[in-house]
Amino acid sequence: MSSEEREVTREGVFGKVAGKAKEIAGDLTDNETLAREGRLQQDQIDANADAAEASADAEAAQELADVEEEATELEREQKELEAEVEARHAEERAEQARRAQEAQAESKAADQIDAVETQRETQDKVAAAEKAQAETLRAEAQSNAGTLEQQAAAAEARANKLDPKENA
Repeated sequence: MSSEEREVTREGVFGKVAGKAKEIAGDLTDNETLAREGRLQQDQIDANADAAEASADAEAAQELADVEEEATELEREQKELEAEVEARHAEERAEQARRAQEAQAESKAADQIDAVETQRETQDKVAAAEKAQAETLRAEAQSNAGTLEQQAAAAEARANKLDPKENA
């Protein structure tokens, strides 16, 4: 292939790609003039191309297809990775929620244990107070019984003094 043919082939490939880009850009932006300009540029390149240019166009089209295929594959891989990341985030959120619930349950259990212990301590204090009160009452009753026995003995002694025969 001569230098001139390589130049025509190179210009043909770039012209074709540039025309295709204009066409796609025009289609995407609804710019019919740009799209038509891209199609006309491609038609002009096709009209001026020889067998070497046709081969170069085919090679450029294959490269474009390969790039698009690679881009599609990369996009698919990116979506898979994003899905994996989202799944990990969901797992982390679920784990955080589980830990929060566990901590809340532990806190509630500790509060219940504290309440039971406080209640038991209160009951122990009440029982101790009731025991102390019972002992005080028993001591008072014993003291009163002793006093009453002394009073009874004194009353009997007085009665014996008053009427010694009746008590004999």
